[in-house]
Amino acid sequence: NVSLANGIVVSTAVIEGSWKATVQSVSPEAVTTLQVGDIIFRDKTTGVALDGPQTVEEVMAALVEQKRATTEFAVIRGSGVEAASMQLAIDATEAASE
Repeated sequence: NVSLANGIVVSTAVIEGSWKATVQSVSPEAVTTLQVGDIIFRDKTTGVALDGPQTVEEVMAALVEQKRATTEFAVIRGSGVEAASMQLAIDATEAASE
């Protein structure tokens, strides 16, 4: 499980022979359209596929490096593919310096 600073928890596991990143919980304070049960398969901002055990962390690190405040994911929800946005948590010390 990966617990993000904005209160979203994503688990990565091999399901049916491939890695899947599944949203496990969403904090009420999180600014996102992600829903519990969404399978995130690509970060649209970086273009990175979430297809390995540490790709969630790699995507978050890339977004922080790019100083992004939000990102958009391609997700499988129900039987369709949708876009879901997420605001990243802002470091209080970084926000104070801006």
